[in-house]
Amino acid sequence: MPKTKSRPARPAPTERTSRRPRLHTAARNEPQSVVQAATPQARSSPVEQSAPQAPTTSVCTIPVTEPPVPTANLTLVPLDSNHTILPLPVGSTQFSLGYYVDPSTRDKIISVGQIQGTGSSSRPATPTHTNILPQRALEDEMNRLLMSSLASNTTKAYAVGLQAFDQFRLNQQLSILWPPPSNHILMFIAHLSIQGCKQTTARAYTSAIAFKCKVLGNGDPTKHFLVGKVLEGMERQNNNRDVRMPITLEILNQILHKLPVVCQDTYETSLFSAAFTLAYYALLRVGELALSKGNSPDRIIQVQHISIQHSIINLLIKYSKTDQLGKGTHLRINATDTQVCPVKIMNKYLQVRPNVTGPLFCHYSGQPLTRYQFSSVLAKALQVLGINSKYYKSHSFRIGAATMLAQQGLSEQAIQASGRWHSQAYRSYIR
Repeated sequence: MPKTKSRPARPAPTERTSRRPRLHTAARNEPQSVVQAATPQARSSPVEQSAPQAPTTSVCTIPVTEPPVPTANLTLVPLDSNHTILPLPVGSTQFSLGYYVDPSTRDKIISVGQIQGTGSSSRPATPTHTNILPQRALEDEMNRLLMSSLASNTTKAYAVGLQAFDQFRLNQQLSILWPPPSNHILMFIAHLSIQGCKQTTARAYTSAIAFKCKVLGNGDPTKHFLVGKVLEGMERQNNNRDVRMPITLEILNQILHKLPVVCQDTYETSLFSAAFTLAYYALLRVGELALSKGNSPDRIIQVQHISIQHSIINLLIKYSKTDQLGKGTHLRINATDTQVCPVKIMNKYLQVRPNVTGPLFCHYSGQPLTRYQFSSVLAKALQVLGINSKYYKSHSFRIGAATMLAQQGLSEQAIQASGRWHSQAYRSYIR
């Protein structure tokens, strides 16, 4: 039998230092871009290798070197929970805000945010920030800050205007589109004119439409040439002039003499005498000295905002219709030699006023004077005098003072500054 040539025995393998190290199982499955980005790490222990690995779907679809997606150009529009753009509900006083992100962009943001740190293990790192606020909380805060930028009365007026506009479009079978086409706005103004609304009402409602369009990030359709001309024509044709009459100094004196008959005690008489007199001489809006529904007591004149020195009243009006941020306006009211001296009447009231903080004008119980009480006592005093209260409202003090200043020969700029008007509206107050 022929002898077979035996093969030489294979030498025992020796450890080769130049051999390419084996990659961890998870690392072999990772894309090359991620593997190359990893820094050399020590080999994992057998216990660590046997641990179940977290799924890496979509984690490695974006290279590590890709820059984060910019967010400066994200559009601010109303959303629901499914990222659907929503119109403002009819009658709603809220303006819902949310961030709309394109789905592809949103996926990129999520993917980049999920890319794990470099290392030998594919297990994602535990987030270090645990105080992340939910999006709903951020949206609610944005809404709160947005509505706080408006006066409470403006918010109510805008809500009424938007409800009237949407209701008109429903009745006319027009689509509820935002921003609305200009012809929708033109027809709405025509509707208001037919209904006998004032031109000021139409302007307030169009301002509400403009505000919502700006909140939604759209242009202002009320700036259309035809919209402006239609409003101007409504103003020229509108016969609903302001019928409020001015409370003159003589009428004010008569009202103060009838207050003891109208008020229930001497303190109430002193309270309303001081409130009516200051409203006249300081050209106050009733919302600046009396508490209106929905307003905060902190936003009307406080007791610490007034002082009397050398027969001069120093008054600070912290908040007003034209000063929602509380920058404040300082007024100086001099004493007069008439029967209605503001310094004497205010001194008399402050001597009997209870020693409590808060609004300047308050009842003996400490409760603030309200707008309703101010108007009611004024109407009762006028009725006792035999004057028709239909033509005399709380704003009649402001109208009367502006008329008196004009009769004294003050310039229009001085009258405008005295009443804190920021527009030409003061001209309509001079009778």
